[in-house]
Amino acid sequence: MHARHVYDPDFTNCSSGLKKILTDSNRIFDGCCIDIPCGTGRNTFLLASYFKKVIGVDINETYLNILKDSYFAYSGLVGSISTQRMDITVEMPGNIKQADLISTIHYYSFSFASKVISEMRPGAFFYMESPSCAGENFRELPNAKEVEFLLKGMEVLLLKTNICGATTQNIKSVSFKFLLKKSNG
Repeated sequence: MHARHVYDPDFTNCSSGLKKILTDSNRIFDGCCIDIPCGTGRNTFLLASYFKKVIGVDINETYLNILKDSYFAYSGLVGSISTQRMDITVEMPGNIKQADLISTIHYYSFSFASKVISEMRPGAFFYMESPSCAGENFRELPNAKEVEFLLKGMEVLLLKTNICGATTQNIKSVSFKFLLKKSNG
């Protein structure tokens, strides 16, 4: 399967949850957003229409090159986009502490989500959509206790969950969308 970015000036192929949150905010943010993992930029360009600076992070250099090649098509619609190649299972972007929003779509790892929450600055936001209950991603989903742990000490602005089937240990998995704000202090 060869991934490519399809020019989408109305952002119809983006995350509907992320699009709603940004549309409801009805403003342009002066700060920085990190889209991690960003893939070919489907949500990166949406984010860049609301943030002055967006950093797309992904391990796949081919995806990052597709994102870079697509930037010119969006040049009148978006702010500044940069990319960073990184294996997020091993390390986190050093600039995560400066981000106003960290966006993670269709990826879940308890270790990753915990690191984001611990490293983000107070007042910053974390939007995360796990994979859905269907298909291969099912094994990557959290259980309800993991989600509960991630929410501790955070201001929960949005939480939607869907209970999936039981894993091999007979623990029910969940798919979720959340928007969290790290408390000040």
